[in-house]
Amino acid sequence: MLQGFVHAITDWCAKYGDIFGFYNGDLPMLVVKDLDFLTYVFVKEFKNFTDRGVLIRTDQEHAVLSNSIVHAKGAEWKRARSCMSQAFTSNKLRHMMQDLVESADLFIETLGDLADAGQELAIHEPLQGLAMDYTGRAAFGLDCCFQRNPSHPFMQAARQVIHGVMTGPFHMIAPDSRKKTSMTLQEVELNTTMTMFAGFTTRRAINDFEYNGVKYKAGTSIMAPTMNIHMDHRYWLEPHKFDPERYGGDIDCSVHKKPEEQAHGMKRQRGHAEVIPPGYPALEGVIFDYQL
Repeated sequence: MLQGFVHAITDWCAKYGDIFGFYNGDLPMLVVKDLDFLTYVFVKEFKNFTDRGVLIRTDQEHAVLSNSIVHAKGAEWKRARSCMSQAFTSNKLRHMMQDLVESADLFIETLGDLADAGQELAIHEPLQGLAMDYTGRAAFGLDCCFQRNPSHPFMQAARQVIHGVMTGPFHMIAPDSRKKTSMTLQEVELNTTMTMFAGFTTRRAINDFEYNGVKYKAGTSIMAPTMNIHMDHRYWLEPHKFDPERYGGDIDCSVHKKPEEQAHGMKRQRGHAEVIPPGYPALEGVIFDYQL
């Protein structure tokens, strides 16, 4: 379903241009790929767009789900965000790292057992177990060893949700990375993958607003199709090429500065600290010890 949505947005961007709309159920959603319009929404007039756009109306009107960090608005969101921030301080993240490293070691050990038996392995399924071990141990204190128990009910429920972040880098890494990978290169490879396979960001207008002579009503939801922006030849040189030097080299591969600023801004959100660093131990072990 998600892949179908991504393909639909890509096709619509090609057909209808940088600004168009569609109905998300009974709610209109404005898709904006125009960088000046996005700057207006996310920078210049952000005070009018602090709430997330409406994606799943039933969840946002639910008595409990509407108060979650994903759906909360205004003062309620600030309260939830303040509580959540206390759980992800630098000190607490450092305490989590030991659990993450142990999960990565188990992942490498599992690959070693298969390598000793002379077996080739599709990396997709083992990464699902690794992602669940990362999430279970670091976020919820669950030591269920999902890598050894892929039929666990929690594993089945999450199978389609959290594996993609790690699968992408393993799929995209060039063969010669084995010879030159360092912790710095690992970071830029992950950043490049996240840029090429980015999601989308939504915002909702609190009050009526006008842009370029067009008036929009309060409550209008706006979607920024980040991946489509990153794949646009107007803004990036060779956007479909996997090139970690976009982040780690001396060559400036951006044609337009705003997509680069948007990419860096999104990755510097708090979520980046929880998502990206855990990938380093597993990525390092696999690249140095195994043929991809």
